[in-house]
Amino acid sequence: MIPLEELFDQDDVAYKPTLHPIEKGVEEVNIRTTANPKLVKLSKAFPPKIKDKYISLMASFVEVFAWDYSYLNTYIPILFST
Repeated sequence: MIPLEELFDQDDVAYKPTLHPIEKGVEEVNIRTTANPKLVKLSKAFPPKIKDKYISLMASFVEVFAWDYSYLNTYIPILFST
């Protein structure tokens, strides 16, 4: 085992990072219909097969992945009362 002090500095930054970001950017993908679009952002670095799996997952749970701030207008008052 290697002591963590040999891998990270005092700010928890790796001395020799092994992962490097891929500078391919992101693209917007519509996971609903053109009449009612819901856009999510996916990495352009994904292979087509992986990208299709992510799109399928996000389309199945659109209320989790593609919400907007208008949904925050309603809340249960009892949660915020003291």
